[in-house]
Amino acid sequence: MTELSRYQILDLLNRPKPLWLVNIDLGDANLSGVDLNGANLHMANLNGCDLSRCDLRNASLRFASLTGAALGRGQLQSADLAGANFSSADLTGANLKWCRMQTASLRGANLTSADLSETDLTETNLEGANLRGANLTQATMQLTLLRGALLDDETRIDARWRLVIQVLNNGASGVNLVRANFNQAAMANADLRGADLSHATMLGADLSGANLKSANLSNADLRHANLHGADVTARQLADAKSIAGATLPDGTKPG
Repeated sequence: MTELSRYQILDLLNRPKPLWLVNIDLGDANLSGVDLNGANLHMANLNGCDLSRCDLRNASLRFASLTGAALGRGQLQSADLAGANFSSADLTGANLKWCRMQTASLRGANLTSADLSETDLTETNLEGANLRGANLTQATMQLTLLRGALLDDETRIDARWRLVIQVLNNGASGVNLVRANFNQAAMANADLRGADLSHATMLGADLSGANLKSANLSNADLRHANLHGADVTARQLADAKSIAGATLPDGTKPG
């Protein structure tokens, strides 16, 4: 990690664009409003950095660390943020449309009114994130971690992911899950006791450690689902439409 003086930072920021800032240490720096369009910040340390209102369009922040960073009203359209750590960062009103955020961590981040439409959030950690008023229209959310995420009526999100969050946060009691679409949903350790999941589709869902005691799985599609450590009986699974390719509670695959 390259640590620079303030003079060196200012010198770098005034060089011809796009900037090459791979592995740079800008922790706690005030870069509010700076033009970083197309910059390469791969594996950079931006922890606690003020990047509010910055232009980070088309920038690469792959595996960069932005814990506690301020990115409010930032422009990050089409940025590559895969594997980056935005834990507890402030992204209020940020534009993250078309970003690649696979496996990134936004745990506990403030995404109030942020635009995440058409963003790839595959296996992204959004646990405890504030998504009130955020736009997640057409976002890709396969195996996205959503426990504790906060929504409101203004949050624009596909109905199935809203349902996943509801179940993760509050359990399945009183929720109609007949024919529910939980394909590729990350529902590890979910409380699904007594749930009616008949005809539900859960292809490739992560149900590891889930409590499925007394749940109705008749005609449920559990192909390639992960049931490792789940509380579910062989009799329940026998009622399912298919468990082909699934990982069973004991870690084995169907014979």
